Amino acid sequence: MKRVLSLLALCALAGCYSENKDISPTLGTVGNAPEPTATTLLPEVFNTESDLTVTVPPYALFGGELCTALVAKDFLNVRMAGLAPGALINSGALSPDSCGYTVHSGRTDLEVLVEARTAQEFTQPAATPDVITGLGLGAIGFEKADGTYLVLVKVANGYFSVTTPDPASAVKLATIAAGRSGG
Repeated sequence: MKRVLSLLALCALAGCYSENKDISPTLGTVGNAPEPTATTLLPEVFNTESDLTVTVPPYALFGGELCTALVAKDFLNVRMAGLAPGALINSGALSPDSCGYTVHSGRTDLEVLVEARTAQEFTQPAATPDVITGLGLGAIGFEKADGTYLVLVKVANGYFSVTTPDPASAVKLATIAAGRSGG
């Protein structure tokens, strides 16, 4: 009995040797753990202000703001999808290179889209285009898969498109936008 107690005491002082090679901690780290950073119940506030500014070149398409391509009064004289001229009820940037407009006519809301385009999209359109004369430095149009009509216009300072529910309103609105393109 004395021998067993001596063996247990020796094992406790020296540490028991084990053939088990698993050394992953199961209860956490022992020792002087770093103090956690004090927090509050308030959400963290991040500084989102930036000193970076972007200067838009004076020749940029629509002055760098596609939502200036069309304004509310432009829709007052344009029939879309065979409906009476409508009223602009909403517009805003959908991405840095596109702007969406919602026009209300009768009981229907119609969507108009103005997008910046590339030379490649103009020279290699997604569908066989109709050539539109007298618009910008060149213009083409085609019906998209969703049934809307897209007019793609080349102006001195770039390319843009106007998409509406029908060809006549797309051409008319693209003509108006071309006058504001800055090119």
